[in-house]
Amino acid sequence: MAKVALVTGGNRGIGFAIAGELARVGLCVLAGVRSEERAREAAAAFKLAGLSVKPVVLDVADGASISND
Repeated sequence: MAKVALVTGGNRGIGFAIAGELARVGLCVLAGVRSEERAREAAAAFKLAGLSVKPVVLDVADGASISND
């Protein structure tokens, strides 16, 4: 079973770098982003970098966002 990592703020800066490094060492990485638009942008950036990272819409400051499936 693959290990799974959820990285908040995974679409830019330190979060993007951490998500990329975790993917490089073989983890299944979910990159938490705040909006659909940012998710699309992050998906394109990860793909361009050759990384298998799945952006997911998640705003940790919004309870409704956290409880979404």
